[in-house]
Amino acid sequence: MRFVKNVNKAITGLTNVPEGVTPFVTDDAIVTPKTDQNGQQTPVTVTVKYRDKATGKAIDDISVNVDVPVNVVGSTPTSKVVFEGDELTAKDITDAVTQGKWNQRRA
Repeated sequence: MRFVKNVNKAITGLTNVPEGVTPFVTDDAIVTPKTDQNGQQTPVTVTVKYRDKATGKAIDDISVNVDVPVNVVGSTPTSKVVFEGDELTAKDITDAVTQGKWNQRRA
């Protein structure tokens, strides 16, 4: 989730955005960093496209690549006992995981 926020932050930090367009990232451009390590990782390059403000249509021949920082945090699962016949819900599983803390330095 923080990765998406970092992508959005990178988009808002773009300079020299052409007049009359809005930068955006398509859902397929959001990637999951390929790592199994916690901590700062190699930035991921995401292609930012532009949408015409007047028509709302994407402009296919204009795009820019943006490097997005990646900081992987671990999470801690707790044990869950399920007896035969009991149902385990998605909420049960989500509640059994404590998300890692993400420390963001303020600029």
